[in-house]
Amino acid sequence: MPARDSTYWEARQESQCENASPCHYQEYWQDLYATGMRRRGMERLFTALPRAEDDRALRVLDVGCGDGRFGAWVARRFDVAVSGIDCYAWGAYDRLRRFARIDAENAAQVVKKWGHFDAAMLVTVLPFVASAERVLEELTHVAPYLLVLDNFQDPAPAWQTRLSYKRHIPLWDFFAMASAAGYVMEETYPVNVLDRALFVHAPRVLYPFAYLATMLGEKLALWSIEHGRLNVRHARYFAVLLKNGKWSELQARRLCAQKVF
Repeated sequence: MPARDSTYWEARQESQCENASPCHYQEYWQDLYATGMRRRGMERLFTALPRAEDDRALRVLDVGCGDGRFGAWVARRFDVAVSGIDCYAWGAYDRLRRFARIDAENAAQVVKKWGHFDAAMLVTVLPFVASAERVLEELTHVAPYLLVLDNFQDPAPAWQTRLSYKRHIPLWDFFAMASAAGYVMEETYPVNVLDRALFVHAPRVLYPFAYLATMLGEKLALWSIEHGRLNVRHARYFAVLLKNGKWSELQARRLCAQKVF
């Protein structure tokens, strides 16, 4: 089973549209906010990610890449070669360097197809798979580094625990899960504190202002965390850089050099 609730994702796939329409106006602004949050997290992670010694473009596997839009942005922004896998065909074929319909729990299959990668990334994926533990274990066979961005809020909001299609993973539970798979935590950054509640309660005409207010509030909240004015436990989403403890540095360089796209 590739996802906790395949019916939910099949419905999401059918509702995808290229441009925002009036019925998707609220989703457009919510997604704009979510995209900004994800980009902020990736900026921090790629700053900390070691570059290739031979100055080639890093090879990154986007696990659960969806439609490939975010992976394509990562490729442009950080000058890396991004390939993607997902259990559904969202249209990523035209956006990423390579794409294959492989679910996250079988991610190690890409090694036979494309070789090893320098890094893999999981962007809001783990809560939706049937076994997050298995996904982490699979990725230890794929790359020496793992970039994770997800909602690791602790304690879990009550409304999230009632959703059938996702499993909320608190930050410390995720660290334990990653450690059991063989990962060592290198860096952890809080990337958002607020929710998209303003978009739910604001009148339609005020969505742009709700977006701006939320983004400004995020900057203030993150500044407060960085300067010790606000406890990091108030953060919702975190960006985490993990190093694969099962790979030596020499092994990582040799394996990643086996295939150059």
